[in-house]
Amino acid sequence: QMDGSEETFTEDRWGIFQDQTYEDEVPTKGSGGITRVLQGGNVIEKGACSLTLIQDGTLTAERAAAISGRNDAALGVKAEDTYSAAAL
Repeated sequence: QMDGSEETFTEDRWGIFQDQTYEDEVPTKGSGGITRVLQGGNVIEKGACSLTLIQDGTLTAERAAAISGRNDAALGVKAEDTYSAAAL
């Protein structure tokens, strides 16, 4: 119960978080996400928060060129490089 209403968050998990609980360690390989939504509350009509985690992703040639074009070419970013990223 978030805001005094009877509404609770719904949750959608995918990828590496599919079968995880909040007590579990975050897996060190793979990608996935968690989205939580609250709707119809007294204060919050509709709100959401989403986490996406990418571990050991592989850059495409197009993506590597875009990164190199925006940054110092000396970084040496190239296709097939691996990367990790997170978004909230």
